[in-house]
Amino acid sequence: METLKNMSYAKIVSITILLLLIVIGVKYYISIPVRYSYFYVEQSKNDQKIVGVKEGRGKKVTVIQSVNKAASIEGSGSLKQIAYIHDPKRIIFLQGTFEQIRDSGPQILWMFDGSTRELKKMALNEYYSGYGALVVSPNQKQAAYVNADDRKNIYLFDLVNDTGRVLKTVAGNFILTNGSVASAGLQLNWADYNTVVYGVYDDTNQIDNDPQLEGFRGGIYSYIGIQKAFIELECLDSDGGDDIYTKGTLKGPELTTGASPVDYCVGALVEYSCSESGGFNQNAWGMYSKSVQCEYGCEEGACKLPQLVAPGAIEPPTTH
Repeated sequence: METLKNMSYAKIVSITILLLLIVIGVKYYISIPVRYSYFYVEQSKNDQKIVGVKEGRGKKVTVIQSVNKAASIEGSGSLKQIAYIHDPKRIIFLQGTFEQIRDSGPQILWMFDGSTRELKKMALNEYYSGYGALVVSPNQKQAAYVNADDRKNIYLFDLVNDTGRVLKTVAGNFILTNGSVASAGLQLNWADYNTVVYGVYDDTNQIDNDPQLEGFRGGIYSYIGIQKAFIELECLDSDGGDDIYTKGTLKGPELTTGASPVDYCVGALVEYSCSESGGFNQNAWGMYSKSVQCEYGCEEGACKLPQLVAPGAIEPPTTH
């Protein structure tokens, strides 16, 4: 009889422990944050929805059923996707179209944040009126903007961090528009990841006094030519610069290339730097690097030091 009681008690304990483990497992499973590989926009009649693809099995989940409803938009002011950023996950929308003339309705920039799965108005609307030209960079992380009413400033928009600044102010009697309606008189584009090209006009020389333009702009200004504005990237080298005996990583160029270059060995040492001083050459991505023949060999991204040489006795390595 006592044995049966002990068996029943042991069974109750086992079942209780099993139930506790199940409860703990369920709570743990619920607490695991849902991770998405990517998001995409799906058209739905006169609206759009945002779908997330989960990591692992690739299950699709609608995270925002109605973009227009999430943005409290009614009528014809639907959102148009203009940029997708893979890391961090962002979708940038424009409410309206790229080429609207003045007084035809507001244009607003919106951002879908993949980390919070929320749609919100961007702080960049402080700079952006919608009147002028807006062009997105090749990697879709930045945009250049010229307000046709401003005519002097090119703005650089950081679409990842939702910040903006003046990239270029044209001097003297140069202006950025020929004086025609809206974006038609603006020449603005990207030459590469960190170069914006723009057209320049002479504010003192009107070559066309079309009566239809009088009262709106007062004529067409003469064209001077194409200029370039270079984006200066904040660059940091973890080894302090040209240090071939320490493996270094560049921080900053990932804004344009999507990667952080690390010094590495390939027979010789490939050393990265933030500047061209010291014999560095600029590559197609705007980064500086050089090849160094290490006298005592290259290992794990740095030249090896000699074992038994007094300080100051190391001859400088050859470079090419």
